[in-house]
Amino acid sequence: MKHILCFSLCLYSLFVSSQTNRLEGLIIFNNENLEGVNIINISQNNSTISNEFGLFDIKVSLGDSLSISYVGMQDLTKIITTKEMSTTIIKIVMYEKSIELKEVEVVKYESINAVSLGIIPKEMKTFSQYERRLATAGDFKPIHLLSLLGGSLQVDPIVNAISGRTKRMKQGVIRENKQNNFEFLETNYTDFALNQMKLKEGEVGLFFSYLVENKDLEYRIKNHEKDKFSFFLMEEWNTFQNDISTNSNE
Repeated sequence: MKHILCFSLCLYSLFVSSQTNRLEGLIIFNNENLEGVNIINISQNNSTISNEFGLFDIKVSLGDSLSISYVGMQDLTKIITTKEMSTTIIKIVMYEKSIELKEVEVVKYESINAVSLGIIPKEMKTFSQYERRLATAGDFKPIHLLSLLGGSLQVDPIVNAISGRTKRMKQGVIRENKQNNFEFLETNYTDFALNQMKLKEGEVGLFFSYLVENKDLEYRIKNHEKDKFSFFLMEEWNTFQNDISTNSNE
């Protein structure tokens, strides 16, 4: 009997290690389900994103590595083990990325852009709001309802996803607006900053990154007048330099 049991376990292990499954998961942050998280199977070079309920599914095999990332969150790496292969839905908790700024020093960089400043993740496809909705449409499959009946998927996460969706969409709009404003400055005023304001190449990117946090910037872009906007940039550059000096002295 023992020999039969050991043989059965070996066959099961070989079966699990060779099969490819559709792994289903739930992304959570602060007890709320997180929409728009990038999940990349590095081993098989395929990817997906979590839907409005924080749910995703992706093709995996035993031993695959999943890279999980979201703007403002700590990047995660998940190794697929036999536990994940046999679980109906896995739960992945993300944590906010904390950055402590102790000192600011303006130096010359070879290349400053939205990617190097962390506005856009490096080597990762980004999705607009419309692309995200299209990619996630229909991801909530009937199997999720079976999981709900079976008790493996809690009701609370779904309720939290619905109640927190508006908040996350507003945060997404803010991030997209900042990115668009950065690109407007980079496209229209890089030459002005270099030639008229006499900024160094590395200073331009830092200054534009500082400007996207200005509450008046979007209004000035919408009511764009070149002369007034140029004067606004010079005023803000002085403020930026004063802020750097203050932070360096503290």
